[in-house]
Amino acid sequence: METIKIRIEKIKEFREVEITLPYYSKDLCHYFKVFSPEKAIMITDLSGHYSVDFVNVDLAFGSATETTESSRDEFNMAFESVIKIFCDKLESHE
Repeated sequence: METIKIRIEKIKEFREVEITLPYYSKDLCHYFKVFSPEKAIMITDLSGHYSVDFVNVDLAFGSATETTESSRDEFNMAFESVIKIFCDKLESHE
């Protein structure tokens, strides 16, 4: 077994944005609804992987990938689509 040293760099960048709640954003496979200063709902719609999660608000502003502003209708369509996929999977296992 070999012991090595590695260098890890962490960069924290802070910026302030002014939004009106609820605020909606999206990236390539996620839709976000910011509902408080700390939390957002994240819908993941990636071929074969679907989820609904509560996440830290910074994800809704592109901490992992670049996001753009979205709309309530887009968020609701993504939410309904993922929930339908979950329901269909449950029904197929009954």
